[in-house]
Amino acid sequence: KRSTVHNEVPGISKKASLSSAAFKQISLDLLHLSYANQIHVYMDGSFLGGSTGAFVIPSRSITVKFKTAHVTTSTGSELAALPAAVEFVTQESSSIWAIFCDSKGALQCVRSLRRGNYHQMVHCINEICHRAADQGHDIVLQWLPGHCGISGNHLADDAARCAHDGAPTQLIPLSRVDAARELRHIAHNATLAHWNSPPNSNQRPKNLKSLLQKQLPSKISRRDATMLCRLWTGVAFTESFSHRIGMADSSMCESCNCIETIEYFLFHCAQFDEDRRTLQCALNRLDDRSFNEAKILGAWSRSTSAQKATRALLRYLSATSLKDRL
Repeated sequence: KRSTVHNEVPGISKKASLSSAAFKQISLDLLHLSYANQIHVYMDGSFLGGSTGAFVIPSRSITVKFKTAHVTTSTGSELAALPAAVEFVTQESSSIWAIFCDSKGALQCVRSLRRGNYHQMVHCINEICHRAADQGHDIVLQWLPGHCGISGNHLADDAARCAHDGAPTQLIPLSRVDAARELRHIAHNATLAHWNSPPNSNQRPKNLKSLLQKQLPSKISRRDATMLCRLWTGVAFTESFSHRIGMADSSMCESCNCIETIEYFLFHCAQFDEDRRTLQCALNRLDDRSFNEAKILGAWSRSTSAQKATRALLRYLSATSLKDRL
C-alpha cells in the first residue's frame, strides 16, 4: 500500500505571490482543518558540505537527527529523513500520522511511478511505508512551505543543521546522482594528482609561458581557433591521441602504417610532402630558423610573423584535410 502524498497546499499556487504571514496562516489552517487528529511529524534535510537528515515529533518532544554515510544532494538529504521517520513510526503502536516535508522535489520523487535518479531511495521508502501500513499505521505525506513560521518546520530545520556536528551516521542508498558526484570527485583528484606529479609539474611553467606567448590570428573561425589550441597543447585528435582515449581502433596512420602523432603528420607523412614543402617555403620567408616543430607551433618574436606563420599552418591543415578531424 502506497502512502498518500499531497504535494500542494490549497490556496498556495506560487510561493512568490504571497507573504510569509499569508503562507503561515494558510498552512496553519491546513493543519487545523485536515490534520487535527494525526500525530504530526516534521522532517528536513541539510546540505552544508556534508548531508544530514532529521525529524521531530513536537507533541512527544522527540528529535532524531543523523548524518548520511556519503554526501548527497539537498533532495537526497530530504529523502533520507523520510525512511528514518517512517521506521520510527513502525516501532510505535498503530496510529494515524501526518509527515510534513518542505521539499516538493522529494515528495514528487516518492509520488512518481517512474524510475528516477533516486529510485533506490524511493523503493526503500515505499517498502517501509508498506510495512507500516501492514502494522495498522495510516501515513499521509504532506508538503508545507518552509521558513514561514511553522514551529515544527523550524524545529526540524534546526535539528538537521545541528546534525552536522557529532550526529550518528546512517547508511542510505547510493543514487545515480550521488554516484556521478563521487565519480567526478575521483576524476578530479586523479587529474590533480597527475597534474602535480613531477614530470608534469616540472614542464608546466615552460608550457604555460610558451602558450601565453602565442596569438591567434584575427578573424579566424572558432573551429580553427579550437584546433590551433589543441595543437599547441598537444591534444589534437591524431590517430595516436584518439586511440589513447578510446576514440580510435588504432594509433597508426592509414596511408603509411606508422604511429600518427602531431610531429609525424607535420614532418614525416609521405602523402603530405607537397603541401609540407609549401608550408616550409612560407615559413622560411619569415626567418632562417630550421624547419622544426618549434618553428611551426612555437612562439614568434614579431606579431606580424606569428600571424603569417599561423595562417600558413592553417592553409597546410586545410590543403591536407587534417583540419576536418583534428
